[in-house]
Amino acid sequence: MTFSEIILLPKEALDYLEDSISSAIEAETDTMDYLYGIDAKRESPTKLWIFSEEGGNIELLASLIHETLNKFNVLGCISISWADYCSKLRPGEFGGGAVVITKDEIKWLSTVKWVTETEKQMNNLPNI
Repeated sequence: MTFSEIILLPKEALDYLEDSISSAIEAETDTMDYLYGIDAKRESPTKLWIFSEEGGNIELLASLIHETLNKFNVLGCISISWADYCSKLRPGEFGGGAVVITKDEIKWLSTVKWVTETEKQMNNLPNI
């Protein structure tokens, strides 16, 4: 998985999010409670660049962003989109997804799931 996004938040909220991300990156436990493969760099007092060149726990990252938006009552949304890829060209090994996060909810989209569902609809096949 690869992604690169800029997060814009009020300074206090971004400080909290950056600390949460740093703690999760440093945790590196045997559980999925850490952000393996994800990095974050502060670009300005209100701008954080998050990125990953190979993998990462996007679910935990979305949860940390959601928690921050909720804690600081931030309106609006933050979105992250990513590409899944494989080092060898093989059918079915590529795709991606997106997540849109607000203080109230997290919504996910998988390109593989969307393509499969759309193909079924266009071919008039029942959903399984």
